[in-house]
Amino acid sequence: MILSSSFVGAQHIEKIKIKGQKGIGKREVLIYTPSEYTNKTRSFEVVYVLDAQFREFFDAVHTTIAFQNNGLRPMIVVGIASPHRNIDFLPKNIHPETVQEQYGELGGADDFSDFIENIAMPYVDKNYRTIPTKIGIGHSNGGTFMNYTMIKNPELFDVIFSIDANFNYDKGQLVNLIKNQSTFKNPLDFYYTCRTDGGGSWNENSNQFNLSLKTLTDMKIVQELCESETHGSVFQQGVINAFKAYFKFQFFDVQNLIKYFKDLESKEDFTLKKMN
Repeated sequence: MILSSSFVGAQHIEKIKIKGQKGIGKREVLIYTPSEYTNKTRSFEVVYVLDAQFREFFDAVHTTIAFQNNGLRPMIVVGIASPHRNIDFLPKNIHPETVQEQYGELGGADDFSDFIENIAMPYVDKNYRTIPTKIGIGHSNGGTFMNYTMIKNPELFDVIFSIDANFNYDKGQLVNLIKNQSTFKNPLDFYYTCRTDGGGSWNENSNQFNLSLKTLTDMKIVQELCESETHGSVFQQGVINAFKAYFKFQFFDVQNLIKYFKDLESKEDFTLKKMN
């Protein structure tokens, strides 16, 4: 059900509701298409942004792309609202006391991943001209979700931006999870991660996760410490830095660009004839 639409120049933002299963309910989803979308011969990568119930998160992403992509790679941006964000973002706990720490708001990450993969993404691919490259962006517990899906459902996204993720959750559940991986099936092309200086275990668990990740994969990893930012302010700077690094890696390196196009050609039901 389309709730509303707005245009800024030729840019278009639709607000819809998509019904999910397993307690997901009807979710508000924002879909931004760039001005270049009016060219019906073009298709576009899709960026999925969590926490779109806070409009500034969604707006920060699509405006950053407009500034940073030099007109070469405009993208569709999909923002998914999570009114009970920690239920969506946090996996089931291992330690009983975690339930009290999170006031019972946890444990639905697998259901939310299923909603994105089997309902939200197919809807976008069916109704918009998309390229099968999907970028996922999450902040704080949303970053926790992105890293959890990277381990549990590694083909959900091709690129992940994890911004000041909470690796402390459930006594470092994700840190222990990745440490216990003897092999890591990870098709990600690019991973950006940044953190603020939260001190103590916040820093230690983040560093431990990234160290373990580097030993298990040869994907491109960009890791930053945003010392001048707080947990509340880091999203904007993290998004800017992430897209700068990603565009440089993916579209301004000849060998990576050739590999990118070859990978697209290898994907089912997609040919480069769709691209201009």
